[in-house]
Amino acid sequence: MGDLDKEAILEAWLAMVIAIDAQRVTTELPFNEAVVCNFLKNHQDEEVTATKLCQKMKMQKSLMNRTLDNLENKGLIKRQSSAKDKRKKIVTLVWDENNLYFRQHQDILAYVDRIIDHLEDICLSDLRKIFESITAATNSFK
Repeated sequence: MGDLDKEAILEAWLAMVIAIDAQRVTTELPFNEAVVCNFLKNHQDEEVTATKLCQKMKMQKSLMNRTLDNLENKGLIKRQSSAKDKRKKIVTLVWDENNLYFRQHQDILAYVDRIIDHLEDICLSDLRKIFESITAATNSFK
């Protein structure tokens, strides 16, 4: 790949990030809190601990604890001892149509719908594979 191609990809990437950030899709919750809630929503059938969240979200333990404290104070998560190992604290999302995260999640999905409406010629499964490949490549860097 030539330098011009790399520059064009970098320019397109930065333009996309700036455009998404300008939309402020996580207006009611800080970004870290919204990302943690989304992870918990998508892993409701698993025992998720703060340690697992730190690994998945690439957050320091102190930041994760602050984030979880804030979410718990807002009534968006619960922490309870694991049935299998009482020493482990399991974090679960409180999925309620009246809570802040539920409303914000619906707004984000509407935003994604608006983006998809503009991607007429792009196969969405290919787009998802590209995002997953970029994530896997990024996660492989030390």
